[in-house]
Amino acid sequence: MGHITIDEDGEFCSCGNRGCLKVYASGSAIMERVRTALKKGVTSSLAALADRQLTIEAIMAAGREGDRLSQNVFPEAGTHLGTALADLVNLLNPQKIILGGVVPQIAQQLLIDPLLVSLRQRAFHQSVGDLELVVSQRGEETAAVGATLLAAERVLETVLKP
Repeated sequence: MGHITIDEDGEFCSCGNRGCLKVYASGSAIMERVRTALKKGVTSSLAALADRQLTIEAIMAAGREGDRLSQNVFPEAGTHLGTALADLVNLLNPQKIILGGVVPQIAQQLLIDPLLVSLRQRAFHQSVGDLELVVSQRGEETAAVGATLLAAERVLETVLKP
């Protein structure tokens, strides 16, 4: 999903495409946004951290303490994520979306509301009405666990087939 294009003329992604969601809403993208803002002289309590100490957790902690830069980067990422999810909802009409990874888990309070606003603005009303959105507590392991469960289900279907 990280390579869904959300801005055709956007920044370059490591995959060679432009405007991928990963460039705007991943943990590394959020940290890069903070680094860029700090280099431009934006005032933030994060300026005291050495570049190698800048983490999603540190950015979120600064946001909880009132740091404006930190409080702005997560909602921006949430808006971009909502835009990409709207495309998936319009295409697949899922009943449930499970957000995995560290960013939704740690920054849920700053990420989810802007995500839902963007999703509701862009997705078909009938598709988003009963949609359940949850944040996985598995963090980085979510995708691997989900893929493993799908593979196991397929194997069991084959083995147990009459």
